[in-house]
Order: sequence, then structure tokens, then C-alpha cells
Amino acid sequence: MGQLNNIGAVTFGLGGVLSALLILAMIPVSRKLSGPLSQLYDSAINLFENPSDEQKSGLDELKVIDGTFRRVASQNKQLNERLMEAKLREKEAELRLLQAQINPHFLYNTLSSIYWMAQMQKQPDIAQMAVSLSESFKISLNNGRERIPLKKELEHIKHYMTIQNLRFKGKFHYVEEIDDSLLEREVIKLLLQPIIENAIVHGLEKKKGIGCVVLSGWREEGMLVFQVKDDGVGMVQTAQAMTGFGLKNVHERIQLYYGEESKLDIVSTVQQGTVVTIRLALKEEGGYNATNNHC
Repeated sequence: MGQLNNIGAVTFGLGGVLSALLILAMIPVSRKLSGPLSQLYDSAINLFENPSDEQKSGLDELKVIDGTFRRVASQNKQLNERLMEAKLREKEAELRLLQAQINPHFLYNTLSSIYWMAQMQKQPDIAQMAVSLSESFKISLNNGRERIPLKKELEHIKHYMTIQNLRFKGKFHYVEEIDDSLLEREVIKLLLQPIIENAIVHGLEKKKGIGCVVLSGWREEGMLVFQVKDDGVGMVQTAQAMTGFGLKNVHERIQLYYGEESKLDIVSTVQQGTVVTIRLALKEEGGYNATNNHC
């Protein structure tokens, strides 16, 4: 019995020693495993709407990590959908550009023929309309390039106003107040012409008598600012104007090319007119005060 007791004591002693050694051996292993898990937990917490310390103590690590991965997966899915939508829009734009470029020389030659026929028949208005329309198409296509000098965009507007005044017998008065230093700067094409067209179609065509539209452009605190002001019939709800293709398209394009800080704003008063302001972010800063308009 004494020997058995000695054997039991030795066994328990050896078991205690082995347990202590096992615990000591598991400490660095546990730290090695729990360290990355702790870092992952902290990273997940930072994405978990920034809970307070009290809330953190009540959060299960694995639940937090699981929830974070689910959220990241959901956001990744949304980003992929947006990327696919952007690619589809890009392809649609390329298709529209391709359709617009189908045999443009045939169109130019036809308009040229109309011009010379009108000249021979002594119809200067028809001749001028054919020339303005031809030049307008050339600027719009721009050999497939998305950016054009500002002076070309202004030329496009002048051709458009010529056609409209021939159609409506001089109903519209157009004033241009652009800082000369901006004329050679490249902008995305069809940036301003749709705004002018919107002012004519929705503001001045419905007005009795002659209407006036003023285009101003200047630099202001690192921004390139354009403003289109008309004295037309105005509108009750400006939000509805942004649902149309013209203004909505311009707004989306300026945010795509110039950043989200660039924007398009509309202010309108019924029977007094509408002011559309475009602000484009620039890298360099400059200042220019627009002159008073003449409407």
C-alpha cells in the first residue's frame, strides 16, 4: 500500500508538472493565434459603425467579424453592379457616337448642296441655316473627341442661336460674357449648348415678345463657373428640370469628368426667368468677376 501511495503521488506530481509545462507551451501559441484574431476584430469594429467602448465589450468577436464580412460582400456586390452599369453606359455612348459618325460626309455634302441651291435661288435665310447646321454637326462630332476648346463650344452655341432666330424670326437675344483667358481652355463638348437650348425651349419660346439669354463665364476660387440666365417664363419646381435628359446628362457628365465637388444649380422665378449655374473644379486657382448682364 505504501508503494501504491508513492506511485499515486508520483503520478499526480508528474501530471501537475506536465500540465504546467503544457500551459506554458500553449501561452505563446495562444498569443500567436489570438493576435491576428484580435487585429481582425479591431479592424471589423472600425467598420461596424464605430460603437462605443461599452458596446464593444458586449460584442462577440466572431459575430462582429462575420457581420463585417457580410457587409463588405454586400458593398462589393453593389460596386460591381455600379461598375457594370457604368460600362453599359459607356458602351451605349460609344454606340451613339458610332451612329452619329455614320457617313457624316454625306450629311455635310447634302447640306452644302442645300446651301448652294439656296444661294442660286437667292434665299439667304435657307443658305445660312444650312451652313449653321453643318458647322453645328461638325463641332458636335469633333472627330470622336470628348473635349474641345471653349471657343468651339461658344461657336456651337452661336450656330444654334442662328438657326433658332431664323426659325422664330429674331425672337431671341443672345449675350455672351466670357473671360477671354478661358477661350483656349478645353472643356467637355456639349457642356453649355444644352443649357442654352433648355433656356430657349422651356423659357423663351413660351414668352410673348423678344426674350434674352445671357451666358457668363469666369474663374472663382479654384472653380470654373458658367452661368446661363434667361428672362423667360420660369418654373415652379426646379427639381423637375433635372429629370429631363439635357440637364441631367450635363450634371452626370460634369461630375464624372470634374469630380463630385462640381455641380449644376438651378434657381427660377415664375414669369421672371431662370438662372443655371455650373461650377467645375480646377487644379489652378484664378479670379474673374463677371460683368453685369444686359437682360
